[in-house]
Amino acid sequence: MAMPIKRVNRFVNKIADIHYPYCQDSEYDVDLSYKVKSITACLDELNIDFVYDSRYGIIVSNRLNRDVKPYTVNKIVKDKLKNIDLILVSHIDMISVFNNKEVLNKFKDDFSKLDKFEDNISGPLDNTITNAVLLALLALRVENLGDDCKDIMAIFTIGEERKSERGFKEPKGMKNFMEKFSGHLKDDVKFINLDVTASEYHYYKKDQNIAALIEYDESLNSNKIDKLYKYSKLDIFDEIGLGDDIMFCDYSDEEGTSDDLEEIVLYEDVFGFTLGLNTYGTIHSLKNRTTVRNIDSYFNQLNKFFDSEFFRPNFR
Repeated sequence: MAMPIKRVNRFVNKIADIHYPYCQDSEYDVDLSYKVKSITACLDELNIDFVYDSRYGIIVSNRLNRDVKPYTVNKIVKDKLKNIDLILVSHIDMISVFNNKEVLNKFKDDFSKLDKFEDNISGPLDNTITNAVLLALLALRVENLGDDCKDIMAIFTIGEERKSERGFKEPKGMKNFMEKFSGHLKDDVKFINLDVTASEYHYYKKDQNIAALIEYDESLNSNKIDKLYKYSKLDIFDEIGLGDDIMFCDYSDEEGTSDDLEEIVLYEDVFGFTLGLNTYGTIHSLKNRTTVRNIDSYFNQLNKFFDSEFFRPNFR
């Protein structure tokens, strides 16, 4: 099997593109976004079903029922959620400094040269890198492992970044998704939110041996222990198996990095956490960097989750 970094590079090269129009006074239109078009082109290439909507972003799942009446995105998603055990979330909006053709072209060029575990990549990591990882993982599953992923939904959300930084005024896609569909989720559905984390948030930020961080809401250790089959951060991952280079981090206003996770765990009966790629620098900075080793480990851990009965009880 090809190294994960090679798989990820395939999609970085395809989706490192700008949003359009770039105007703070304009609503974000998914029909006009080059970034959205590049992601949906990848999904077409993989023959994976999707719908998109300016309220949410791109919603991906195989075997979407397009014959529902009336034909609306909301109706299609509600119908599909009856069979979804695992939902992955990765936001696609970029902050202003990243939404630049020259910046993104340099990132693609630098990424294509990565080869050794110790190699560094810096630039617009947030959140192009996790978009590419998610696409690369879907490609591995459907192209190489015979997994049609029909029990999985992926959401490439819009509106996760702060309005002042991203330059659009669209509402949060994950907030809209949860408000509309939380009542249609299966009781035991799990959410994994994909994001990057950086030096502002974690005291072990300088540890080059930490590839990724599992950020969890404190309710994972409190009310959800009783309500959802005694979930706890240790019991869950002891059974699944975590790499030695992955650490836990309690999510809070001071330490958490993902606004999309906040929207998920607002609903007390919903299980979710963020898998954050560890970076070394200032988040939302072109100098923020990570390593090939981190990206490979991040990819491999997600692939383990895809094989887990805990996350996918109806997979096998």
